[in-house]
Amino acid sequence: MKRKSVLVGSFLCMVAAVPTLGQAVISNGTFDANIAGWILNPDIPTSGYIEWTAIQGQPPGALRFVGEDAGAFTTDCFTFETGLLAFSADAFMETSGEFVFCHLNYLLYSTSDCSDEPATFVVVGGVIPVPYTHSANTWERLTFELPVPPDPFNSTGFMTYRPILHKAEDFAGDDACVFDNVSLTLGPLPAPPIPVADSVGLGLLAALLALVGLTVLRRLR
Repeated sequence: MKRKSVLVGSFLCMVAAVPTLGQAVISNGTFDANIAGWILNPDIPTSGYIEWTAIQGQPPGALRFVGEDAGAFTTDCFTFETGLLAFSADAFMETSGEFVFCHLNYLLYSTSDCSDEPATFVVVGGVIPVPYTHSANTWERLTFELPVPPDPFNSTGFMTYRPILHKAEDFAGDDACVFDNVSLTLGPLPAPPIPVADSVGLGLLAALLALVGLTVLRRLR
């Protein structure tokens, strides 16, 4: 099915935001009063939806996924800058017994305004690259770190991105994923373990390309 959010993405964000080192860039990650700044992903064709809850959260005020599979991404579009991205959130798997996959991911775009069809990290060969909840009915802190090498577009083919919160594998549609305290920060890249001349950039590039090559194998449709 053709991606349905191209026009939505272009309208919502004509100019991408550029995070700087140490800066928290998500404007409404605590959901104290609403879920402004987040939009339901239209590319997941299920009956799932998102809502604001005043009861759940740390403290109360959170984004809740109800029904079947659903995703919610930021209306803001972010430009890749060199550094270590850290996308974090408190997540709660609300279930009566069935395992529900509540996880974090990135939507990766090749355009400057997040207007093309995005790639996403997926399960390959049984390896799950994205952080997800493991325990039922308890809050867990999830963090998805992504190293971004120098000259990101020429290194990876991706120019911009959006953080996305995702719920999956709720086959009966009777459970929920709840998210709160979402943050996105850019820190310095970790130093290479063995400082050899001309190897720093290649090492970081290899790490990112390995991650992307193993997991970004399909487009959202």
